[in-house]
Amino acid sequence: MDDETHLLYILCHIAKHLNLTGAGVRMFMDVDVIIRHMKDNFSYDSFSKRCKALNIEVFTKTVFSLCKKWFDTPICPEYLTNSNDELTSLFENIIIEGGSFGFTARNLSDYYMHKGIAKGGKNGAIAKLNAVKFMLFPKKEYLKNNFEYAMNHPILIPLAWAHRIFIGIFKHTSNSKNTISGILKSDAGAAEYKKLLTELDI
Repeated sequence: MDDETHLLYILCHIAKHLNLTGAGVRMFMDVDVIIRHMKDNFSYDSFSKRCKALNIEVFTKTVFSLCKKWFDTPICPEYLTNSNDELTSLFENIIIEGGSFGFTARNLSDYYMHKGIAKGGKNGAIAKLNAVKFMLFPKKEYLKNNFEYAMNHPILIPLAWAHRIFIGIFKHTSNSKNTISGILKSDAGAAEYKKLLTELDI
């Protein structure tokens, strides 16, 4: 990949991790390293257009703002979100809590919780029920990607769902219990994380 595409890949990779179990400080170091490597060959106009096409413009500016704050990454001022210090501060706190790779403060139950909480919503009983529903009834695409026979024969999707439930109960019993327990015990932090993802538009 060329450097610009490589940077886009890193940013999309961080966004994906944030949508799952969190991103960590080391991932932002990757952004700093490649921007320093690009130096004067970084075309901000071209890069901005590609970020807009991927719908990661707000997210990218917030990431760049943290890199500038933490590592003094050489980034043009117009690519920072200093006008939204509250968002950058919330982002920074959550990333630091996640540790080096983002797994310290969050787990799979947090992923289901931010799926269960509506945009701008609170972490209440309905959000918890929605989270359990997302856990028990994943989308068809998930079943197809994780059970090859469902991908090749969509009519077998109900079987894949039953297969997944069987694995969760009898093979991954402890993980399943911990995930459900985490959902039920989740606090206001889950709503705060959902707010961050909404603000970042990812």
